Formats: sequence, C-alpha cells, structure tokens
Amino acid sequence: MGPHLMRRPPKYVHGFIDRHGKPRFYFRRPGFKQLPLPGLPWSPEFMRAYEEALAGQPLLIGSERVKPGTIRALSVSYYNSVAFRSMKPSTQSVYRNIIDRFCRETDKEGHEHGDKRAATLQREHVVKLMAARAQKPDSANGLRKAVRAMMKHAVEIGLRADDPTRDVRAIRVKSDGFHSWTDAEIAQFENRHPIGSRSRCCFTPASGAPTWCAWAASISAIVYCTSGNKRPARSWQSRCILIWPQSSPRRLRII
Repeated sequence: MGPHLMRRPPKYVHGFIDRHGKPRFYFRRPGFKQLPLPGLPWSPEFMRAYEEALAGQPLLIGSERVKPGTIRALSVSYYNSVAFRSMKPSTQSVYRNIIDRFCRETDKEGHEHGDKRAATLQREHVVKLMAARAQKPDSANGLRKAVRAMMKHAVEIGLRADDPTRDVRAIRVKSDGFHSWTDAEIAQFENRHPIGSRSRCCFTPASGAPTWCAWAASISAIVYCTSGNKRPARSWQSRCILIWPQSSPRRLRII
C-alpha cells in the first residue's frame, strides 16, 4: 500500500494509493459492510456513495423499499434510536405522524420530501417549510421540532456534520387567552355537572367568602377548601384556582 492520500477524510473513510498509483477509497465502519467509494472525496459521485454506505443496507417497511441516504431512511433510523424509544408512547405517536406526513408531502415538482437526500437539507429549506405553515403556527413549530430531532440523529450517526434547524426560530403563537364564559356556557356547565359533583363543588362553593381549591397531584379525588384569603400550603405542589362564589366564571383566576 502507498501513503495515505487524504489528511482529513470523511468519517469512516480510508484512502490510499495502490501499487499502480491509483487512489483508492473505502468505507470502513464497525458493524457495516466494507464498500469501495468511487471518484474523489467530496465529489457528488463520491458523496452519494458515501451517504448510501453510511445509511447501511436498504430497509423494508411493509412492501416498500427505502432508499439509503434519504429523509425517509433517516426517519426509519430515528424510530429505532434511543432518543425516540425513550419518549412516551403518546409523544412517539405525535412525532411519527408529523414525520410520516412530512415524508409524503411533495414539492412544486411533485417530488416527495421523503425521497430527497437528508444531507442536502439546508436552513433555508426548513424556513420555507415553516413559512408554508405560517397560518398554522402550532403545525409549523411541531414540524420544526420533529425535523430537528431527526437532524440531531443524523449528526449522531455521521450522516450530517451540522444541524440545519439549529438557528431556525419557532413561530410565536399569539393568543388572547380563554374567552369569558357566556350565560349559555354557564348553563351548559351546570347541566353537565349536577350539584354535589366535584366540578360543581368548585364552581359553586357553599360559603360566601372567597374559596381556595387545590387538587393534590397524586389524589384527584381530594379537594382542599379553606375559607379566607390565605394560599394553600406550598407542599401541595399543585395549581390553585381562586373562585369567587358570588360571581360568574369570568372572574375565575388560575394562580
């Protein structure tokens, strides 16, 4: 073998000059099949082969074959990661729905995002994707979080050297808060929760003085009520709702 050709090759790439004076490059990663890489480092031909080798063997999802190096292949790898599996099942479902929907979406040319190379995703692409959802800021922010999780995973497995979502800010959600209850809504609440129920107990306290109600975090059946203006003890560690008996729920205040 001849001297090494590259001073700083891509990760898991070994290069050398063979005895015929020809440069040779191989992808060598523990647990992966050793593969030759065509062309010169950082060339389009070289990087395409490198990304496919880095993504591993094609994966099967049902009857569909996933192309290595694509965003869809990255999503499959992310679903098998420790970061994803450590989430609660409900959170996993939310992330999976967002990512799968994103992979099925198409651009102006009709190409699905899931078939595009994960290494080519740039910050401006993420900004445009969020701008398309500007009318639904919660949806845009949810996509940003899901794509950021995938890009962090791509950095961890060496598919990317950077996170394109790093400097992308979330869209600020403007809200006027909860609207004041109307008389019809008050009547609907009273019809739904009869006198003596827990909800009605807090809605219509018996005494005429201000009442503090706090729910113990671990025992939902316990309601703690004391007349007067003192706060419940901090040891309850639960949210407190101040209810003024002789007034409508418009004056209900969470503290």
